[in-house]
Amino acid sequence: MYRENSGIKLIKAIAVGAAVGIFICSIILILLSFIFLKAERLPTNAAYIILQIAGAFSAFAGSYTAVRIYKEKGLIVGILTSLLIFIIIFITGLLNCTDNVSVMSLTKLIAILCAGALGGIVSVNKRKRISRYK
Repeated sequence: MYRENSGIKLIKAIAVGAAVGIFICSIILILLSFIFLKAERLPTNAAYIILQIAGAFSAFAGSYTAVRIYKEKGLIVGILTSLLIFIIIFITGLLNCTDNVSVMSLTKLIAILCAGALGGIVSVNKRKRISRYK
């Protein structure tokens, strides 16, 4: 039977996890844009915090997915997946924004890496379902 190379499997898991994370992040951002549009008065600081939470949640989901695919090394795979998600978000933000890089980018990096590590740890420790009726 064909056995897949561990490095290729890792890259595939990270790529799929990052794609899932970016997809979830874009869905959350679309929903939040409708909410922000309807809200007449929303403090700018609240918007930044909500966007940080959205990025962290998407990193958690992406890392969870990547580790479920790879099935081991939850912390490392989770951090690598969330780092890829941050790089994609950061580059997209640089391309679309004229502002300078701020401390918010560093806090977003820390939040995304912590959420990704947590997602990887939770995923690797999740038990498989055992069928009662075999």
